[in-house]
Formats: sequence, structure tokens, C-alpha cells
Amino acid sequence: MKACRYEKDMLAFTGCSHNLTSAEAKELRAMRYSVKHWKDKEIDGREKRRRGGCPLTPRESGLLLEALGYSPSTRIYIVSGQTYGEEGLMPLQAKYPNLYNHFNLATSEEELKPLVNHQNKLAALDYIVAVESDVFMYTFDGNMAKAVKGHREYEGFRKTITPYQYVSHCHSHLYASTIIILNYKALFFVGCRPDFVKLVDRLDKGFMSHKRFLDRAKNLHTGRMGLPKLRKAMGVHNVKLEESFYANPYPGCICDKFSAS
Repeated sequence: MKACRYEKDMLAFTGCSHNLTSAEAKELRAMRYSVKHWKDKEIDGREKRRRGGCPLTPRESGLLLEALGYSPSTRIYIVSGQTYGEEGLMPLQAKYPNLYNHFNLATSEEELKPLVNHQNKLAALDYIVAVESDVFMYTFDGNMAKAVKGHREYEGFRKTITPYQYVSHCHSHLYASTIIILNYKALFFVGCRPDFVKLVDRLDKGFMSHKRFLDRAKNLHTGRMGLPKLRKAMGVHNVKLEESFYANPYPGCICDKFSAS
């Protein structure tokens, strides 16, 4: 799996380099400067991660899965290209060895042949799996994640885990990325979660035990399983700060109806 995209271009664009080597961070910076239409060049990766603007690393994704009670036998489907970084998916694979992607899950090479050179078609395939999954959980709040989340609401408020976020909005032009398959049923990922990241940092610094970390991380996500919630208006001058209509398309009155029932 990778609950979020963790590819070279995505990391270069966002300026996120947590747990990467200094050489890898320099390579990402060079790539960011080489792409003229990317406006932000100087990015404080630490501050961005603190504010929830970075994807979860493969290790952080594994910790979150563990906290939410998913067993090591969980089947995880990777919806992205090659994971960037020296360690790659190893930290995740150490906890969850059943990792899959388009190619090793296909019944034959011929099955995916019509899609291989068409990234939009592969993304459409991922979208269908995400919408039809038993559980959807994102680790990077991109456009695809918003669309899937809203689509699942229309399908009857299917279980959708919203990772705990300190900020209410994360900017991204990239579609998110990871699907977890549970008994051949999928749990799709993406991300933006400073409070969870703070817990990871406290764990790494020895400020809390592993068990305490798991308990705290699980408690953070209580009540964030896809039930209707009010989409608050932010006013004409702060429209961009509102929760995406595509992620939460229902009017506020739907919350009252659910409360009454």
C-alpha cells in the first residue's frame, strides 16, 4: 500500500522530505526549481509537515493502520508509481507484508495492457475500487480523495475514515493514493494530519510508549467514520478555506435528519 502518494514529483512539489536523506532532499529541491510552473520554490518542509501539508510516510501509514486495529494479514493495494526514498516501502512492508499493485494483482499481463500507457485510465480504475471499497481512508487530501469521499456519501454514507486534522484545509493539485484490500475488499487512503504526526514525533522521541501512542492515535479518530457533518460557510472572502463541496456535498439540514432518526 501507500496510503498516500509518496512519489518523487509529489514530494518535490510539496517540499516534504521527512525521513529522507540530505541527498534526496537536495534532489527534490533541484527538481522543484527545474519545473517553471511550480510557483513555490523555497518551502520549509518541517513547518509544512507540522501544519499537515505533507503526506504520511510509509512508516507513518503503517503506524496509523496498526492504531486502527488492522492486522498484519491485511492486504494492501498500492495506487501510485515508485515510492521515493532509500527505504521505499520497507517500513510499511515490515508491518504489512501483503502489498499489491496493478501488475501483481492482474490475472495476466494482457488484462492491463490497454491501460498501461494511459495514466488517466489507471486513475479511473483506482477511483472505482475506492468508491466500491468497504472502508475508505485518505492520507493525503487531494482532488481524487475529495471526489471519492463525496461519492461515497451519495452511495449511502459508506464508512469513510477521516484522519484527524489540525487544519481544516490542505492544498493539493494531485490525486491521492493508496488502497488497502481487506479480504479483497478495499480501504483507500490519502492524507493531511498534523495531530497524528505530532503523536508520531512524540513516539520517536521516547515521550510515550508504543501502546500509549496506539491508544492516543485510535482515540483521535473516534467519530470520524463518515457520518454526515455540517459544512460551515467561511464567507465570500474565505471560500477557499471551506471544506470542498465535492468532499461534503450534502446540505447542512441532512445532519438534523440523521440526528432525528
